[in-house]
Amino acid sequence: MALKSLLESVYGDTAPDEYRRMFESQYSDRPGTTILKKGMEIHNPKESDHTGDRKAYLDYPWIKYWQAFTKNNNNKLQCACCGKNIYVDENTAECQKEVEEYNRGKDKKEEQISAEKLKAVGAHLYINGKDASSGYYIVPMCKDHNGKPSYETMTIADYVTAVEECQASLKK
Repeated sequence: MALKSLLESVYGDTAPDEYRRMFESQYSDRPGTTILKKGMEIHNPKESDHTGDRKAYLDYPWIKYWQAFTKNNNNKLQCACCGKNIYVDENTAECQKEVEEYNRGKDKKEEQISAEKLKAVGAHLYINGKDASSGYYIVPMCKDHNGKPSYETMTIADYVTAVEECQASLKK
């Protein structure tokens, strides 16, 4: 289900803008988004940061949170690290077609992929103030890269819009 449909059920027709405005008004002292430069090195947060336990507003998936802030409601996105196509809804015909094309000619089951492998996630990154405000940010990522341990360095594939995770960046 698209973010717009989900939010409309709660807020009415202006849901995505209202959702974004709500966060912008609450956290107006922070710009909220930053552009990560191609070739920038990043790390997943440490497990001790408990980013996997945190939830976006109304328990929406983090990828929907990213879409609301960036106004990018495309189903097909690119992984921030490897640039491969990933899908917010992997059950679409477009995603299924990509899976079929990839698997064509692959005889061994272990070489084939499923649509789940192309599922987009809103991945947490910690940026340490050099190129952006320090804090936790959300970017679209494939499950493979999102699952990398924090000690492994990853590189941004192309320019990517990162959205600050407001609740984790608030000063206590």
